Amino acid sequence: MTSQESPTPNPAELMPAWEALVEKALGGASFDRKLVTHTYDGLQISPLYGPHTPGGCPDTDSGLPGQFPYVRGRTALSTSRTGWDVRQLAFPNDPQKTNQLILEDLAGGVSSIELDLWDGQNSRLDTLDELEKVLDGVHLEMAPIALKAGPHFLAAATQLVQIWNKRGLAKKDASGGFGADPLGTLARGGYLPDNIDALNSALVKIATFSAKELPQVRSVSIDLSAYHEAGASNTQCLAFAMATGVAYLRTLTDSGLTTAEAASEIAFHVPLDAEFFSSIATLRALRNLWGRVLKHCGLEADESAAWIHTTPSRRILTQRDPWVNQLRNTVCCFASAVAGADAITTLPHDTEFAEPSSFGNRVARNTQIVLSAESHLNKVIDAAGGAYFIETLTGQLSEAAWTIFTEIEGEGGMQAALEAGSIQQRIDNVADNRASMIAKRKQPITGVSEFANIGEDHLESPTLAEPQDARPNKPL
Repeated sequence: MTSQESPTPNPAELMPAWEALVEKALGGASFDRKLVTHTYDGLQISPLYGPHTPGGCPDTDSGLPGQFPYVRGRTALSTSRTGWDVRQLAFPNDPQKTNQLILEDLAGGVSSIELDLWDGQNSRLDTLDELEKVLDGVHLEMAPIALKAGPHFLAAATQLVQIWNKRGLAKKDASGGFGADPLGTLARGGYLPDNIDALNSALVKIATFSAKELPQVRSVSIDLSAYHEAGASNTQCLAFAMATGVAYLRTLTDSGLTTAEAASEIAFHVPLDAEFFSSIATLRALRNLWGRVLKHCGLEADESAAWIHTTPSRRILTQRDPWVNQLRNTVCCFASAVAGADAITTLPHDTEFAEPSSFGNRVARNTQIVLSAESHLNKVIDAAGGAYFIETLTGQLSEAAWTIFTEIEGEGGMQAALEAGSIQQRIDNVADNRASMIAKRKQPITGVSEFANIGEDHLESPTLAEPQDARPNKPL
């Protein structure tokens, strides 16, 4: 080094000087108050990230796609080889009409169907004959069928298996999911028509059969909808997912399944809000957390990747100016694709009415098709990998969620925490804060609190559904 040369400055040493210059440009206003934001989890979001940003990239290594801890994807090629599963949600209140919509969806590019058979109090279908009418003309060897049947998951799964057998479908070709989730059902309604022990026995029965006979079916679905729609934060949802997953692993392994068999039966149903970057980080953190949970359970690295199905949360969809829901759908789908979700559902923009329309279903499925076939999001593996902001936020979410998860375990597990009311209390604290921010217009809702069209005409759809409080009820 010559006398005229000077050493290259360390970017970390320049940060205070840079912040001072920014505060000067802000007229002396506080850098932290003006440019640093905080999530409802209390996580700090800085305006700039880099390799030397204080509190920057987490210490944990994200690894490679398809490798432990699966932050960067469940498989090495992610969805680049086959694309993600374009899944449409159907509400079979009228078997014949539902069948027509399903056939339209499948002809229009949907690859799987999810049947919501539980309205929160009663089953939408009561007999095998009704389910057969709903699936009439559906090529079940090509289209996976997933079920959401609340506490009646065993009966619904039995009927679906009967239809597979009646159609002559080989067990190795049957695909989809049975949606068994006793704790999620308890959380949504605060009660169960049967006791939790009976539902856990049904869970064991259905998972054991599926693990032994149906290699392409995941019988258990950890559905985070009840928590997210009630107002839970992303960190809380991740913690609840881990606590529920551990509870089901214990139940299934105690019944005789191996840890690998039990884990292979579990899928995660993750609702997302319209926060693009946090949604990406949340899905990456979920794979990270679940991989580490299963590693602690003794599984080899190649057996511990989480299978994830995403959907827009009902809490972000509006009845007023429902066309904006198309944009919210697009954000959720885009984030899901970038984060490597295995299956994605986009809800119709008019889903907050009594029944979605055929046109609403078409727009919903085409949102995914455009993003995959024209934007080619399914051809890029972990597009967010290496981005300092995303990597940092993934690490922050993972760390914060693990802390809550261990607290729940210390309370006796997810069921005990639900029954004691601590889960509800955690959610209420965040939900009340969010409600206050919305009321003060610090968190704007486009078309409602911002840019509202007071004189708008409602869509020509059935009568608006009555609003419901989605928060889980207080303890039993």
